[in-house]
Amino acid sequence: MGPKNKKAERTYRPEGEIRRSQLLMGYGPGAMIDLLDDAVLIGGLEYWRYQDPKHPVEVIKEPRLTQKLVEVMRGLGMNPSSQLWLQAPPDCTYDEATPRQGIQALEFPRYFKCQRCSAIAYASEFEQAGRGRVHHCGPGYGTKPAPAVPVRFVAVCERGHISDWPWAWWTHRAAGRPKCDAPDIRLHEGASGDISDISVSCATCQSPPVKLASAMIPELRPDCGGDRPWLGDHDIAHQTCTLKARLLVRTATNGYLTQTMSALSLPTEDDALTAAVAGFWATLGDIHDLAALKVLRAHVPDIKQAFPAKWSDAVVLQAIERQRIGPGAALPPLDVAEYEAFNAAEPERARQQPPHGARFFACRMDTPPDGLPPAIDAVVLAAKLREVRAQFGFCRLEGAIAAPDGTYGQDTNIAALALDPKWLPAIEINGEGLFIRFDTKKLTEWEQQELVKAREDVLRTGFNRWLASRRSAVVFRGVRYYMLHTLAHLLMTAIALECGYSGSALRERIYCRAPDPRTKGDHGMAGILISTGTPGSEGTLGGLVEQGRHLRYHLRRAYDLGTLCSGDPVCALHQPDIHDARTTEGAACHSCLYIPETSCEAFNRFLDRALVFPTIGHPDQLAFFPARP
Repeated sequence: MGPKNKKAERTYRPEGEIRRSQLLMGYGPGAMIDLLDDAVLIGGLEYWRYQDPKHPVEVIKEPRLTQKLVEVMRGLGMNPSSQLWLQAPPDCTYDEATPRQGIQALEFPRYFKCQRCSAIAYASEFEQAGRGRVHHCGPGYGTKPAPAVPVRFVAVCERGHISDWPWAWWTHRAAGRPKCDAPDIRLHEGASGDISDISVSCATCQSPPVKLASAMIPELRPDCGGDRPWLGDHDIAHQTCTLKARLLVRTATNGYLTQTMSALSLPTEDDALTAAVAGFWATLGDIHDLAALKVLRAHVPDIKQAFPAKWSDAVVLQAIERQRIGPGAALPPLDVAEYEAFNAAEPERARQQPPHGARFFACRMDTPPDGLPPAIDAVVLAAKLREVRAQFGFCRLEGAIAAPDGTYGQDTNIAALALDPKWLPAIEINGEGLFIRFDTKKLTEWEQQELVKAREDVLRTGFNRWLASRRSAVVFRGVRYYMLHTLAHLLMTAIALECGYSGSALRERIYCRAPDPRTKGDHGMAGILISTGTPGSEGTLGGLVEQGRHLRYHLRRAYDLGTLCSGDPVCALHQPDIHDARTTEGAACHSCLYIPETSCEAFNRFLDRALVFPTIGHPDQLAFFPARP
């Protein structure tokens, strides 16, 4: 259905349209997008327009997330504003298209290729026709112009820089000839379209055709120019770069990998907890460890009444530390606060419904008649979840993985969305979730077994091999994380068959912390949240929450999926400390554990079936679940 105002259609009709949520999942600043007759590069945040009064700016408030983003971005050298805020991408439609609202994009790549004579040159050297550009090929090709399309290849580097491939320079260098005065570069593509079937030559100096695949040879790769065209002109956005550029198909999936951070909206009990701590500060001011706090809460009636059991000792101790530091104290880590919120969920009651407008509503499921599966402490049914997801950067070629505390190393290759970030794009996702809490004491006992320690050494060696070639702050997370992460993948695959949502609609959040040896009796943190949600909607229909009542059934299905893979014995016997491929995984492959990468928080890394269920070639005692639940 076209615009109602035909004049507006002629004057202001935009070149393309994408959903607001897509901007955070793969089409944000610096992303390449194919249009019908052209290709563009999405502009940085300075080129996002919010000037139409019909669509005011939608500010999204989530203080916990905003504070963490400022910390992470400063660690990456991005220099965000101390008053950083989050807001939704601009909203408009074809009917209301105006230069004051929407996102500006840059024509990119700047090189076009003639579909008839295979000549490539800057876009300005082709004639602009009614739809796209055309080329007059010259003698021997007739008088009718031929269509021209953007070149398929661009130059990128690991730091996110992007530019046109230096066709004239590279063609002559690869052919072993000096660059001629008037290069006429021809790009000849074979029937397959594969890079091994593509050659480049210069018609002016009759240089011999050179296979484009030779661009992968390190000696023939050009220096990166440090261009960041999505941030503005070369003089403004240029960075000094010492890396070599790589040839990349502009539509390749690794050409743009978003870096996002998200947080759940939790019940606002911080004020009540802070007030309780302040009221008893004369007593609590000298408390510095969990042991002393436990004694007070157990033996002092007034403190026991003021601090109910829904506030764990760890949460109360963090509130005491914030009170001691004073204004500006850091909030608890995102994962710790969320884990404690699920732990504090009240038992479910018959016919209980979420309050109107609730953003977080979770109840601890009653223990079924046959009991919970072994080593599982509790199941929490979250009928209402609101997740705020914000993009703070992007990567090219390979995504960056955060350390357990959510931070990245300063040398991590994450490109910025703006020269001077004052705000970040974010979306709200409303949905539901299923939280599974594990018996951390049993988990600690399992981790101490010699078989498990030996397997951990193998996985750590493979991880270190993977990390050696990367600039990253990622640390080895241990067998606890490997086990929880692997089980989450198997459960999502099993639940997707019953809950009414596709596998790509489910997402995982792993809550994992190793025991603190300095704290007696501490067994760390271990939990899995499987959630689903939709941006811009009121929520979901409860299909995922209901599956929590059948957890044993799904765990058995996961057991059947995990004990045998169609790739066994090759998959089961994969050794990350020896084999060159998949050095971050043990027994894991596309046939058994890999899920859509949008659903996985670690890009399908750090997985091992042998740690969860019995696997061919490994002793059953290695598995956390040695028998079918």
